[in-house]
Amino acid sequence: MVNTAFKRGFNPAFIMFDSWYSGIENLKFFEIIVNFIASIINFIMNFIPMLIVYLVFFSIIYVIMSGRHRS
Repeated sequence: MVNTAFKRGFNPAFIMFDSWYSGIENLKFFEIIVNFIASIINFIMNFIPMLIVYLVFFSIIYVIMSGRHRS
């Protein structure tokens, strides 16, 4: 139903739930969207700290190997 509404040009600012929300087709549509957004958030939350750790680690190694740590 949601896909049909969007195809017909219905483009609301937000969607309020009504009796149609419990339809299996609509629940599957929202489940896909929610799972996709959750997976993106999960990736970001796991990737950013790991990236920071790698950058700090390799920066320390670079400073040690280049001899810049000595005054």
